[in-house]
Amino acid sequence: MEKVSVLSMICMTLSALMSFTVPVVLAVFLRKKYRADWLPFIAGYVVMFVFAFVLEAKAHAVILAGPAGRVIQGNVFLYGIYGGLMAALFEEGGRALAFGTVLRKKDRKVNALMYGAGHGGMEFMMVLGVTNINNLIYSGIVNTGGQDAVLAQMPAEQAAVASAAFAVLAETPPGYFLLGLAERFMALALQLSFSCLVFLALQRGRRRFFFIAIFFHALADALAGILSGMQVPVMVIECMILVLTGIVVLTAWTQMREAEDRGQG
Repeated sequence: MEKVSVLSMICMTLSALMSFTVPVVLAVFLRKKYRADWLPFIAGYVVMFVFAFVLEAKAHAVILAGPAGRVIQGNVFLYGIYGGLMAALFEEGGRALAFGTVLRKKDRKVNALMYGAGHGGMEFMMVLGVTNINNLIYSGIVNTGGQDAVLAQMPAEQAAVASAAFAVLAETPPGYFLLGLAERFMALALQLSFSCLVFLALQRGRRRFFFIAIFFHALADALAGILSGMQVPVMVIECMILVLTGIVVLTAWTQMREAEDRGQG
């Protein structure tokens, strides 16, 4: 089997490191520059982990294991819409719960960004950081010729998946590992924006922004899922998500400024 290039492993390492450091650097900046509170950042990390990686994952395990799951997974459009709605409902529901309870007194608008840094930071770490750490481990196995021994210890079905993963790592151009980093920056920008919208809904009484956040969140995830399932080129998908991210960021920024102009900052 072809070995994973050194440049690819450097890109994996860079992506992994940035996934852990970027959210913290952003939080430190908000703390030093605007005196943001640490509680929203911590709450964002906890809510994202509990609602997305625990509760939502359990819901998927139940729903997709049943008859409805076979129908959903058999249609790329249904699967994309389902995934988008589930992510939006669980994450925005958790976000609203946080702003309506433990963060009720942390009502300065900078804390909306602080929460977003934590919420998006957990996603950044779990999606990109953990993935690239696993990629580095797999790359080490491939480059030392240990893949055959590892595969021999696995059940046939699991070994087939792992073998394909080994091959993909060796064949993937180095730049693709940085493309994931660019995608995560867009996701972080979306999470910051969703946090601002839900903050306005819970802390400023503008309830419609909660549903706007759900709509945009579901749209972003569904669009990415459907286009990926249709095997649309990655660069085309990223460009479309970039445009949508710009719209969401502009919407959140405009509404936060409007709230400030009304004396609600």
